[in-house]
Amino acid sequence: MNNIMLDLETMGKKSNAAIISIGAARFDFDSGIKDTFDCIVDLQSCLDMEFSVDSSTIMWWLSQEKSAKTEFQKIGIHIIDALHSFAGWAGENVILWGNGVAFDNVILGNAYQKCDIEKPWKYYNDRCYRTIKNIYFEIKHTRKNTKHIAVNDAIYQAEHLIKIFRLKKM
Repeated sequence: MNNIMLDLETMGKKSNAAIISIGAARFDFDSGIKDTFDCIVDLQSCLDMEFSVDSSTIMWWLSQEKSAKTEFQKIGIHIIDALHSFAGWAGENVILWGNGVAFDNVILGNAYQKCDIEKPWKYYNDRCYRTIKNIYFEIKHTRKNTKHIAVNDAIYQAEHLIKIFRLKKM
């Protein structure tokens, strides 16, 4: 199986939110993290395509750690290029894990639809990391990196999920 943990950083909370970063970690439950994907998206390209932005998310970003905010001072690529790049990296037979059944996977799927690009996973291969971590809330994992940098969050979430699966022998 091609398990991929997804994390997005966005400028909104709606299902058509502007994406500013796509991070992912490909993993195997036996061998751990295999490789990662890290892409900064040009916000203007999302605005030009009428993705949504909300003021509460902008205010939330202003309160985050400097290292997370400076990540988005890097030059990003057009959303269409980012989606093609992710699809190329993801490959085939993708099992896509996200931190919430209605957030990362849905927003990325809607971006693919809005940009008229086929998404690299099938609807029946959506998985919810948040559900698993809440069922096994007693299994903690220590964060080793800055929050709200998409690739960092994807790595952390994948490592935590692997730890849960190993301890629960799922």
